[in-house]
Amino acid sequence: MKLAIIGDVHAELEGLKAVIRIARGACVEHTLCVGDICHGSVDIEPCVDVLRREGVQCVSGNHDRWALEASGQEKHLVLSDGSRQFLEGLPKTLEIDTRDGLLMLCHGLGSNDMGKLAEDDFKFPYTLENNPDLQAILAANRFRFVVGGHTHKVFWVEHQGVFFGRAGTLCKRQNPGVAIVDSETATLSWIGI
Repeated sequence: MKLAIIGDVHAELEGLKAVIRIARGACVEHTLCVGDICHGSVDIEPCVDVLRREGVQCVSGNHDRWALEASGQEKHLVLSDGSRQFLEGLPKTLEIDTRDGLLMLCHGLGSNDMGKLAEDDFKFPYTLENNPDLQAILAANRFRFVVGGHTHKVFWVEHQGVFFGRAGTLCKRQNPGVAIVDSETATLSWIGI
């Protein structure tokens, strides 16, 4: 199964439209998003409209949570009723049966939208052993794939039989693009915009 996974959106409407076009051309079965739709005081309504219209399945990111709480970097964001309703309906995680194993879509790591996992962490066993969010996922022994965002980086690493990935961002200054995950070959391809 091929899935398009959109990284942190951060109200980048043109980038969002571009990666949706790429996803269509890649003949994916699902288009998913790791959240962080909000960004500062930028109106997110156009992004919410695109995500809804295209049927993109999303999880909530820390910026989305902050927008709902009127805190953090999103304390000045004014949400329309429709955007508020959309954000309130986002789960912390999604599970997708890929036929090649269960995929968890999250923002940070598991249900922790601020959970950290970096590619370099896999070089240091101590770092992995002391990451409670990672250890909980491994102990559950349910997932073949775990893909999140939050770091704005892109990587794909196998660890103890689980493939961990990050889906990047749509932020213009940070190599925007979309991750295409192929569960059959257990690969992640990055397509920049």
